[in-house]
Amino acid sequence: PDRFGAGIQYTGITGTSLAARAEYTTWTNMAGLGTSNLTTFDTWELGAGADVTGPKLGTRNLLLRAGARWRELP
Repeated sequence: PDRFGAGIQYTGITGTSLAARAEYTTWTNMAGLGTSNLTTFDTWELGAGADVTGPKLGTRNLLLRAGARWRELP
């Protein structure tokens, strides 16, 4: 299948990195390969996350990380 995607990252805040991505997959291009009557769907996949410098633990900064991902099944 064809896949199209893009991602972006923003690092304009000191100690912080924000990122997001999106991808589109054309599973319907594969429909002719099967012998049964299966229905395929084109799908999206989305993700986002952040890395942030957190509080100090002794002499070291902790790195906090959070993210999420969502996708459809063909």
